Amino acid sequence: AGVLYHEIASEVADFFMFTTHAGLTIIQALIVNFIGGLTVCLGGIVVFSSNVNSLGVGSGLAIAVGVYIYIATMVALPRAREMAKTRLEKLLSMGMFVLGVIPLGLVLLSHTHCH
Repeated sequence: AGVLYHEIASEVADFFMFTTHAGLTIIQALIVNFIGGLTVCLGGIVVFSSNVNSLGVGSGLAIAVGVYIYIATMVALPRAREMAKTRLEKLLSMGMFVLGVIPLGLVLLSHTHCH
């Protein structure tokens, strides 16, 4: 469920980025978004069809987390800070960031480590 919630928020954000910053039409943005969303399914198929041990899963998750942290801190937050002019806009942009992180954190509440 956590991946689903995160993907919904991510795809909505991508759609607005494609239509406002990249200059794509609505149809083009939907097509690109759909193709990008299919990579989640592809990743799930690869993981479930291969015999990955807990070290492999942990390594993959560590790499993915590093990528997300890099994008959030070096790309997304500076851009949001630059665009937000008023204190309210800054609070809203930070709130949206936190709202996007909550589903990921909720998944970790029930996560158990393999021993």
